[in-house]
This record gives sequence, structure tokens and C-alpha cells, in this order.
Amino acid sequence: MNKQQITDLIEQEVAQESQLLQTATEYSYSAATILFSNVKKKIQSSYTIDEELLNDVLTDMKYDIRKELHTQSRLS
Repeated sequence: MNKQQITDLIEQEVAQESQLLQTATEYSYSAATILFSNVKKKIQSSYTIDEELLNDVLTDMKYDIRKELHTQSRLS
């Protein structure tokens, strides 16, 4: 195998791994959305909280988690 063939092979493998990582990150985003939806329902059934305020806090937290997942996926 020459240098170009090795380079091509590495690029191909990196592309495949990147796709797998992207898919895993998308699943993590979906899981976070479901988790926060469930948490919101539980909080609303147990506490009297302004819905708009609760939505704002949950949105901020979802954004922070997604940002962290994106950072972790780039570092992996």
C-alpha cells in the first residue's frame, strides 16, 4: 500500500466513524428531548409553577445539554 492509498483508507474510516458519531449525537438529542418532556409533566403534576417560566428553564437546560453533547462528539 502506498501513501495515497493509506491516506484514502484513513479518510474513508474517519468519514464512517464521523457518521456513526453524528447518529449517536442525534439519538442523544432525542433522548434529552424525551427526558425533559417527562420531567416537565412530572413537575407540572406535582407543583404549581408558571408554565412559561418552566418552559424557559427547560429550554435553557436542553440547549446546555445539546451544546455539551456537541462538544463531546467533537472531542471523541
